[in-house]
Amino acid sequence: MIARWLLLAALSSSVAATAGYWRGHHNGVRDTQLRTSDQALRDMSSLMENHRQLIQEANAAGLRLIKQTARRAALDNQTTQELRNALAKTADSRVRCVFNLDVMQSLAAARDRAAQAAATGLDESLPSAGTTSRQ
Repeated sequence: MIARWLLLAALSSSVAATAGYWRGHHNGVRDTQLRTSDQALRDMSSLMENHRQLIQEANAAGLRLIKQTARRAALDNQTTQELRNALAKTADSRVRCVFNLDVMQSLAAARDRAAQAAATGLDESLPSAGTTSRQ
């Protein structure tokens, strides 16, 4: 009878030890997966924040480009109007292919600005409105 109790105690201890081992193993796997998913979540949040900042920077650059383009268009329109006005003053002289000095200076300045814009883009500062043709 004592042998039976000893066998039952040994068997119970063995079952408890095996159950404890597997429970500990399961908890360890779960904790490792939890740490891994937490790190992945932190990495993804960081990546999303970086993308958000890049989008904001791209939007700001787009707005700057729109403003620069608008300034360039306004300056081009002003130069065109000045050339039209200067040409209107001397319409009768153009019949003989004689151009006013102001017109020629305006054309040369416009050519230089166009060449500079083609070479450097719109990032360069624009000249003030008063310096286009009456230098």
